[in-house]
Amino acid sequence: MTAPKGRTVQAAKSTTARQNGQNGHGNVFDLDAYQAEAVQEPFRFTLGGREFELPHLLCMDWHAGDGIVSDMVRAGLGEQWEAFNGCRLTAGGYNELWRQWKEHSGDVPGEDGASPGS
Repeated sequence: MTAPKGRTVQAAKSTTARQNGQNGHGNVFDLDAYQAEAVQEPFRFTLGGREFELPHLLCMDWHAGDGIVSDMVRAGLGEQWEAFNGCRLTAGGYNELWRQWKEHSGDVPGEDGASPGS
């Protein structure tokens, strides 16, 4: 017999809380260690005959764009921005770049409904 779904979810949350020390017992979650170990592969693409590289979305500074995609792309490209910005890029190509970058970074397209224009 399986537990009702609500109990399973609650059990999982309780386990996570215990692992993170949120119930007053156990260790404190070390976010510095997590970030140091969670290095992800950058996303590489070509445009205008040049190769560009964006960091994995999960490696971006969360302040980078306050959720605005163009700011995230600009921050991600850093010193590559000028060369990228000088390339011809359609809205469709930009949307596909965003979709591919999200997919590469483990975000399932369509999961949150966000688009580069939002």
